[in-house]
Amino acid sequence: MANHFVAKIAATNTKRKKLKERKRKKREFVNIARNMKSLFTVGIITLFYMTLMPALPALAHGPEENIPEEFEILIEPKQLVINKDLSEAPIEVSVRYENKALTGIENVLIAVETVEGIRKEFQATERTEGSYAIKYPFTKVGTYEIHVAFTAKGGEIRTTDFLEVIENKTKNVIPYFAGGTLLLIILTWVIKTRGKKKNIKSAITLSIIIIIAAWLGYSLYIVIQNNTNSVVVCPSESICYVTAHIHAYTPIKICGKDIRLPTEVGPLSGPHTHEEKNTIHWHDRLRYDKEKKMLLETEPLMLGAFFEALEMPFDKDILGDTKNGDTCPDGSVGFWKMFVNGKNNDEFRNYIWNDRDVIYFVFDGESIMSIEEELKQNPITFPLLGRG
Repeated sequence: MANHFVAKIAATNTKRKKLKERKRKKREFVNIARNMKSLFTVGIITLFYMTLMPALPALAHGPEENIPEEFEILIEPKQLVINKDLSEAPIEVSVRYENKALTGIENVLIAVETVEGIRKEFQATERTEGSYAIKYPFTKVGTYEIHVAFTAKGGEIRTTDFLEVIENKTKNVIPYFAGGTLLLIILTWVIKTRGKKKNIKSAITLSIIIIIAAWLGYSLYIVIQNNTNSVVVCPSESICYVTAHIHAYTPIKICGKDIRLPTEVGPLSGPHTHEEKNTIHWHDRLRYDKEKKMLLETEPLMLGAFFEALEMPFDKDILGDTKNGDTCPDGSVGFWKMFVNGKNNDEFRNYIWNDRDVIYFVFDGESIMSIEEELKQNPITFPLLGRG
């Protein structure tokens, strides 16, 4: 009897041990599954980061085009590494029309503009079928604008792309791999926490914050890099020019409706637009008094010159097809008002705009005072991502 009782206890203990072992293995399996889930999730985030970062220059400062569908224009290279042996580097433009190489184009103009605002214009030479090239001494690190313009099939064709010049590839990829390494450290931390739900959420949140911060930081860097101060060049003692890469933002509202100006309009050597909404671009030279530190040539920066480039009527009483006295849908009689950086300005055509000005045009029946108060409460800011 006693032996039977002892055997029963032993069997019960064995069952308990087996049950405990099964529970332990189940917990291990659950932890492994959780770790695998966290590994997969943060791994995807890491992969997303490693894929996103090389694409940031294109996302933050992508090509700007005004090309009919039947044309295909490719500007090469996209990236260039400066070394001691590099004196001149070729820029090649391949032009195709309806999938065929387009040759014999006259006046293929390639304008090279650096982040400092220095502009060089070249007439390209045809080298091979459908391929046009120039050589330029890229001696400074930075993002260069490459403008291409030519006349073909009865109209002007133009496009803009960007060439990134770096000292060497190692310096260029250090921040990229540093960010990836940081995410991998987070991944390791997640695994060591045994897949606890709270920690997984914290890791994912932190990873997303890192990616967003990297994106915004790089975008801000591009904006600052492409809005550097003007450069003064004096070919002689009596003649000086200032070259600048500057922009102004011109939101327009007619009877409460936002109006978008035409894009890719205006000469590259004057005020013009690209893809961004209602943004004036200027990157050319102007006569300058170096001693007095003032422009001697201001007409190209007047708002009148900009709207003339857009072929839009513009004055104190008219902008486009809308003029003072026209009626809004609500029955109110409207009149034009202009605000520069939140303050009323009645110079209109004669206003000489400055870099990063916000020039707000309003057509409605509201008073100037009420709109100024509204702008004080809700100011219009300059767009973060201006693409020059």
